[in-house]
Amino acid sequence: MNQFETIEDYIEVIAGERDPTTGKLVGGWANEPIISLARYDVGVIDKMSEQVRMGTALTERQAQLAQKLILNYRRQLAQKGVDVTPAETPVYRKPLRPMDYSCRLTIEDDVLCLKFPYQTKLIDQLRTFGKDSQGSCRWSPDDRLWKIALTEYNLTWVATFASINKFEIAPSVQNLVELLLAAEDMEYRIELYVDEQNQIQLRNAPASMLEYIATYIGDLTFNNLLRLADYSSILGYTIHPNLETALAQEYGYRFTHLLTNRELKLDPATMFVDDNFASVIEYAVACDRLPVYVYEPDLSYKLLPKIKNMFTDDEIVEVKHNAILSTVNSKTKIVYLVKPIVEKIPLLISTAGMIYGGDKEIMVQGAEKIVYCTVEVYNKKSNREIKSFAG
Repeated sequence: MNQFETIEDYIEVIAGERDPTTGKLVGGWANEPIISLARYDVGVIDKMSEQVRMGTALTERQAQLAQKLILNYRRQLAQKGVDVTPAETPVYRKPLRPMDYSCRLTIEDDVLCLKFPYQTKLIDQLRTFGKDSQGSCRWSPDDRLWKIALTEYNLTWVATFASINKFEIAPSVQNLVELLLAAEDMEYRIELYVDEQNQIQLRNAPASMLEYIATYIGDLTFNNLLRLADYSSILGYTIHPNLETALAQEYGYRFTHLLTNRELKLDPATMFVDDNFASVIEYAVACDRLPVYVYEPDLSYKLLPKIKNMFTDDEIVEVKHNAILSTVNSKTKIVYLVKPIVEKIPLLISTAGMIYGGDKEIMVQGAEKIVYCTVEVYNKKSNREIKSFAG
């Protein structure tokens, strides 16, 4: 019975790479195992034999598996004249390669890094996440780890993934997660308010917004308060409840409702009875949102008599069919439309609640503020619920 010195020798013998009698290597790359291997062991033996033939040391886990395989096939090898007794106290041709089997989440060069031993389940989860991740999520073969872009969404997902799978999470990652959670718990809004010195301020506003307001809207002063409040919904800042209450007490709730909302619904049934239409016009005059564009595409002309009672003929421009706006001038207070128009619109009053299709949507996009004289509004541009004009 022939014995061999190292575990690697036995693997090569089983794979047909080393002669079981002489112990010499057999030439060629198409050698077959000398014994009948289980289907799931064929690939393992083939990979190990190729690895040792290339001079690469076995890992600790590979060494344990190699010894187990050799001893499992003791009887078949004995029939081939091979004694596996030396494998019971294994000797290896090269020192075993230490492998890092730890699972870690770290941050390196502002990139989230996930390192873990090969696990199909975890890899599949990362590949699925990569389709929706905010930024890159990829395997780095050179570093032998996963690299994920450091964004809020990715940090939350990856930290949860690491925690569920019992990864070691670096303190730098944990600190970022805690900062993110703390930020989410804090109420953050850009808000117009009156400070302790009785000055108008806009808290949390970025420099670019403050610059825009100073250039196009005016100073943060009480003299400019109406204009500042009127642009709140357009620029995306809120008004402190105390300040909004003060505005309502001064100008009325209807007026303040128009100031603080970009889009409102006006029930057509109350348009004349409650004189809501007149309230809208009064707001437009006070806040310099003239000319008001009135869009009545059903050709009912219900609003036109009301408009003519409020304004003189030279203050009204009726745009019918494909007429152009060349007659609009500084005296114009109302532009009456029966078809959509592409124009910058300070205030749009629409009796149509269904705003679909090319020019209609462009018209809505060009309107800074909109009042719909309709019960329901179907507008692709706004998925949120539009408040009703009340007060």
